Amino acid sequence: MHAVVLAASFLLAAPPEPAITVPIRLSKGQELAYSGVCTEESSRPGARFTRHYAVESYVLVLDAQPREIRAAFLTISRLRTNQGPPSVPAVRLEIGRIDMSGRISFAKSSPAIDQVPAAGPMPLETRAFVELPKDGVDAGKPWLTTANDAPAMRWSISGMENVGARCMRLLGEQRSANWDQLGKPAWKREDRVWLQLQSGFASRIERTIQHRDESGETVSRLHTRLELDNSYNPVFYPGRTFKTRQSTIERAVELRNVFDNILESAGTSGSVNFDGLLSRIDFALRNATETPYREALVALRRQAETIKNGERPPAPAPNLTQPDRRHALSAGAALPIATLTGIARPDALRLADLRGRPLMLVFFKGSSATIDYVLRYVAEAEARYAGAVAVVALATDDDEGVLTRSAHLKLQSKIYRGADLHRAIGGETTPLTVIADKSGVVRLIAPGWGGEYPDWFDKEIQKILQR
Repeated sequence: MHAVVLAASFLLAAPPEPAITVPIRLSKGQELAYSGVCTEESSRPGARFTRHYAVESYVLVLDAQPREIRAAFLTISRLRTNQGPPSVPAVRLEIGRIDMSGRISFAKSSPAIDQVPAAGPMPLETRAFVELPKDGVDAGKPWLTTANDAPAMRWSISGMENVGARCMRLLGEQRSANWDQLGKPAWKREDRVWLQLQSGFASRIERTIQHRDESGETVSRLHTRLELDNSYNPVFYPGRTFKTRQSTIERAVELRNVFDNILESAGTSGSVNFDGLLSRIDFALRNATETPYREALVALRRQAETIKNGERPPAPAPNLTQPDRRHALSAGAALPIATLTGIARPDALRLADLRGRPLMLVFFKGSSATIDYVLRYVAEAEARYAGAVAVVALATDDDEGVLTRSAHLKLQSKIYRGADLHRAIGGETTPLTVIADKSGVVRLIAPGWGGEYPDWFDKEIQKILQR
């Protein structure tokens, strides 16, 4: 009896388990390479599909100091297709700093870096690292991490497992502020990370993103799984091999900054000249060896060439506090009176007849590299708003090419000829999206296209519907 009491007293007095500390051990020239698949499933009425994307993610250590690591982050994703030419890959390259807690910061902060995408893979994969509490991880105590203006992510330990090395299995949960409310679209994200206890980086990354409509029904789900290549044998690039990679990365980032500055200047001058930049990119490509980081130069050239041909590439949502002078139409102005004709059938559509509900005009080129994204969005928007919003697809050229792509994607959306209206509003770029309120007054003009655009458009539509 006394032995039992003594044993119980000893257990009650036992100290708590010590916090788990996970050091980040990386060296200059070390590269982490991840590969895997992102599967996108849409269950929206009229837009049901399953897509698979091949995803590659790289982290190259450019410099390693006792308190901080400087590294390049590269993500390449490509839609897998069973027929036709290979899809154009999405490429994102950034240079960031990793502190010893695993927090990543980028010199050029952008909300889109860790923003939950409405479709497709994350534009930049950074989950090779997870920010941990500075005093260590307590198995029974969750912690929060934040990035930009996104909702906080709640992390906890869900176990231990061997995945190439001894790993701590972490679960991160994040959701939109309105997830527990019906009546508005919402999303939820779960990240599972197998973090190596001895090295501080991930052996495996899994992510599920769920999008829900106003009624609470799940309308899309994104699942990503990435595995660290050569997790048993870390990859190091010595001497000249490292220098060639570093040179390509720094050159790509430098030229991308020039690209951004040209676009920013064009916002006030109204003109864009990429000839000099294209020459510099071509020179860099001729001198760059075949590494994954060369893809950033190839993608940058494609973007510059696209704009030169009169289109806008995928880009973050522009700042609308300054008017975009490339468009004679501006927010607060009334849409012009126009009658549109269909491409497949000669039926007429008068814009004036659409008043009484929000109106979204989506202009695009039939020969554009972004046509598939735009057409899919039009179909998804029609299904999402179910007649509460008038969504009009407007091709500015190449009727036959538009119909071919629409048929290939098995879409039922009506497409109208939009070249005359595009000129009437002073449009010089495509894609171009114009959103007007119920009385035909323009509320938003958005040149270009990017993964965050659907959410951006929906926020504006919801404002109009609630007025």
